[in-house]
Amino acid sequence: MIQPVGSAPSCQGLKGYMPMLGFLFEAGVCVYDEFREGNVPPQASQLAFYRACQERIPMGKKIGRYRADSASYQADLINALETDDVLWAITADKDKAVKAAIAIVSDHEWKEPVVGCGYQVTKTVHTMNRTNKAFRLIIKRWVLPRLDLF
Repeated sequence: MIQPVGSAPSCQGLKGYMPMLGFLFEAGVCVYDEFREGNVPPQASQLAFYRACQERIPMGKKIGRYRADSASYQADLINALETDDVLWAITADKDKAVKAAIAIVSDHEWKEPVVGCGYQVTKTVHTMNRTNKAFRLIIKRWVLPRLDLF
């Protein structure tokens, strides 16, 4: 495996980088990027990254929607998005609270969005410590075996 020269080792001992990119989707433009060392945790400085993207949006425009992976599942970022009136979709960590929310969903609440697609979805109200508002948690579960994984 080729490892970048001068990069920092990750928690697994491999050298690499952890790039983050912020895109203005409608224009297809990257408004901000951070080329982070491999030992920087993905969840580090997510709010600062969002603010840096905001600063680079053209005058008179604003971020209307924000989509991110579970590294961004953080109360301070969610509160900022809510305060800025930004619609957001962030993949949630399947932590203890999320598992508890899933456990109370009854079987009749699960719906297959497309017949035969192999998964079901449902939604519930959720909150996390230090968030100012509750939010909708959309949950997906597989009902057919994922044979393509084997």
